[in-house]
Amino acid sequence: MVQVLRLRSKLNIRTASAAVELYNKYRSPEVTARLISIDAAGITLQFEGTFCNTCGFMDYFEDFIFEVKRLASINMRIDYVEEKAFQTFVVRYLAE
Repeated sequence: MVQVLRLRSKLNIRTASAAVELYNKYRSPEVTARLISIDAAGITLQFEGTFCNTCGFMDYFEDFIFEVKRLASINMRIDYVEEKAFQTFVVRYLAE
């Protein structure tokens, strides 16, 4: 279940979900994103997959920012990346 609060920025559940869908269209099954929560400051996603470590590991997380920007012209940055399990990461993004 996704937790939702009203955002101060243009980022909303519809935009975040569309960005996740677009992200997964081009990167799944190698890496699949799932929306965990969205709040006034930003969003939290879970990424799971095999990840190509030689391709630039952080690029997978940064690519999501470009999908959001393409859909809604919202600037975001990564707040933290936390490894939850083998090849499973939780990433917190903050809207700027």
